[in-house]
Amino acid sequence: MNRKTLKYVFVLITISIWAAFAASGQTVEQTARNLTRFETEWLTANLNGDGRWVERSIGGKQNVRHSTPDQAEQRETLTKQLLNVQVPDGAMKVRIIGTVSFLTNDPAKNRSFNFLDTLNRRGGKWEVIASSFAPTGDSQPDTVEPIEKEIRGLEKEAAKAILEKNEAAITRFFTADSVTNDPRGTLTRGYSGIIDAMRTGLIHYYSLERAVESVQVFGTTAVTMGNETVVVKDASGRPGDTVKRRFTNVWMRTGPSWQIVARHANVVSVN
Repeated sequence: MNRKTLKYVFVLITISIWAAFAASGQTVEQTARNLTRFETEWLTANLNGDGRWVERSIGGKQNVRHSTPDQAEQRETLTKQLLNVQVPDGAMKVRIIGTVSFLTNDPAKNRSFNFLDTLNRRGGKWEVIASSFAPTGDSQPDTVEPIEKEIRGLEKEAAKAILEKNEAAITRFFTADSVTNDPRGTLTRGYSGIIDAMRTGLIHYYSLERAVESVQVFGTTAVTMGNETVVVKDASGRPGDTVKRRFTNVWMRTGPSWQIVARHANVVSVN
């Protein structure tokens, strides 16, 4: 098996519950966030072999619990089937995608939220490295195509901003709390971290070509995947090594614009 990043997608069936569930004093959004956290913690516990978390859930010691032990065992079995212990840390990820829907007899009161969490394995343990949560908005299937075109255009502009070290543009394309699992094997936090990397020469490119191979739109969240070819600029300003990478960018609509909230990029070859 090669060392390319292996992307395992853990797709959730939509969680549909009655809005009365939130009558405990929490808002609908707070309840949706709690359900999202439950799903993420459940997946993380299974990945890390933490049977105590599942036992607490079955025993009713959490706000949300499993209906039966069989349900928990089935999820654990399916999760283990995703993994390959021979793949090294940092070379694979797990993504959990889902929708929490609150349904009532009055369609006007129905609400739903999309969430997307990404986990990586470090030091033998899985941990969440990026998370997004937002109302589903008005996006319908017939609006996906123009959004995809918009995201592809933004990817080109974002790549150009990095190549040209355009700090003002970087603050537009990345959120202040974004997280980048960068090719150097570290985490770069926020647009400020990217700007620091440019100022210190960690990002110093002669050319950068980004090819988007896939765009997935989930309401106010979009996930892009593809490849990048980077030619590093040497000390004299001339072309240096050519680096080929695989990348995943998670975009989230913040008001009228889209911004990157999470990014993963890893080197696959150096010429």
